[in-house]
Parts: sequence; C-alpha cells; structure tokens
Amino acid sequence: MKKVIKKYKYIWHIHSKKSFHINFGDKWRNYLYLNLLGNSQIISEILSEFEKYDKLGLIFPEPFYKVLTTFGKKIIDSNIKYMNFIIKTIFPKYRISNN
Repeated sequence: MKKVIKKYKYIWHIHSKKSFHINFGDKWRNYLYLNLLGNSQIISEILSEFEKYDKLGLIFPEPFYKVLTTFGKKIIDSNIKYMNFIIKTIFPKYRISNN
C-alpha cells in the first residue's frame, strides 16, 4: 500500500463498527458517516483543518453517545492513551489531543 498511499495527499478511513461485542454498530457507523461525510460542508471543513494545521493527522467526531453510556468515559481515555502509545512509538514527536 505504501506506493498507493504516497499518491494521495489525504486518506480517509472510517471503521465499519461491525463488532460482535456490541449491538449498536449500525447506529455508530451511521453517526460516523454523518459526522465525517454527512455533507459537502463537513468535508470541506475537515479538509480545511488539514490545510490550516500541517501537524494534524487524524480527525474524529465526539464519542458516540452509546459508547459513553455503555462503556463510560474511561474507555475513551483508555483508547486515547493507547493510540498515543502507538503513535509515539512510530512518530515520537506526535500525540493525540482530545480538544
């Protein structure tokens, strides 16, 4: 994929949320689609953020309410901590911010 990816300035990946341990994957997926690809204005704003901030690497919406009500805020904090560990291993100068 390295050769293919190098051809593009931006890559969009949205997790399908086809998880066996939850029963709200379809709603979560729709939430992600709506908040990341819902209309041309959303897409333009996201691309504009990448143009404005050259160190920006990932954008994701606020946590889906069902994730918070099912697993609590601890799961979000845990995921961010885990993602920061992975990113720091690959790119020591970078981190995920949840602002």
